[in-house]
Amino acid sequence: MDRPNHPDVARLLTLLEGIGEDGCEAIGLLPMPSLQHCGYSCAPPNSLAFAATGGDGVHFSVLRLPEGDPTSWPVVMTVPMNFYQSNLIVGSDLCEFLGLGIRIGYFALDQLTYARDETVALLDRNVELPSGSDMKGRTLTRIQHTFSCSPWVNHAQRIAELQATFSMK
Repeated sequence: MDRPNHPDVARLLTLLEGIGEDGCEAIGLLPMPSLQHCGYSCAPPNSLAFAATGGDGVHFSVLRLPEGDPTSWPVVMTVPMNFYQSNLIVGSDLCEFLGLGIRIGYFALDQLTYARDETVALLDRNVELPSGSDMKGRTLTRIQHTFSCSPWVNHAQRIAELQATFSMK
């Protein structure tokens, strides 16, 4: 299979590599070795994984669309251990996805498939960007500055819109 060229994912992976393992673990965004399908049968067949949280196989992928610029491919989170809702669209593109976790990191985002209301409430409460005084804060600040991504403001509404807009088949 040909490897798609996705400049935003390449830029993110380069940034994460420079941040190092400690910073990536602190935010729950561990780079995958290559942009390809993860191998989980529950993941959409057109998904190309770029990062994992480091817990229970949870990972993030771009959804390869048949047409259009790869930078506009949506991002899906796959939670293999959730047998009721394994996949959730978490951004219309990579920058929007990064904005979703820019306040709290990416590790806890899997809870959007288990306890959506509680997780949305947590995300809505965290309106401030983390301080740059600890590893997690420095790493998230670096991502935010590199990608100029904006934190989400109405999580429940945006998640519903994304599910209605994008198909994972």
